[in-house]
Amino acid sequence: MKVSDVTKETCVVSWKPPLDNGGCPIERYIVEKQDVGRGGWTPAGEVNGDNTSLRVTKLIPGKEYLFRVRAVNKEGESDPLETSGATLAKNPFDEPSAPGKPEISDWDKDRVDLQWQTPVIIKEGKKIIERNHFCMIGKRWWCTD
Repeated sequence: MKVSDVTKETCVVSWKPPLDNGGCPIERYIVEKQDVGRGGWTPAGEVNGDNTSLRVTKLIPGKEYLFRVRAVNKEGESDPLETSGATLAKNPFDEPSAPGKPEISDWDKDRVDLQWQTPVIIKEGKKIIERNHFCMIGKRWWCTD
């Protein structure tokens, strides 16, 4: 079982069909989710027997989830297949921090140049800090970097 394409509100759960269908075709799969902090399984959705993935929606940002799936045929439901670990409902990237305070770096009667420190970006464990420089000419702003 695999969980992919995780965001703060959705993810995709996928699995392989069972090796033994019990002699009858798989009619559908039932997928459930569990908020690790609360416990208890709740329905996440169902797909027909030809599909082996489901986009799970309505996740709560910042919560950890477990998932399980059951195969269903005319004889009944299989035992569940569960994910081996919890999945955090989180966007793949964090929101940036606030930009620095704008400062006037130059001016004259027709324009003003502003610059500020951009938000801190963390990439591969290293802080990357850039400066932007804008100026106003007439009524338009221009990036000069």
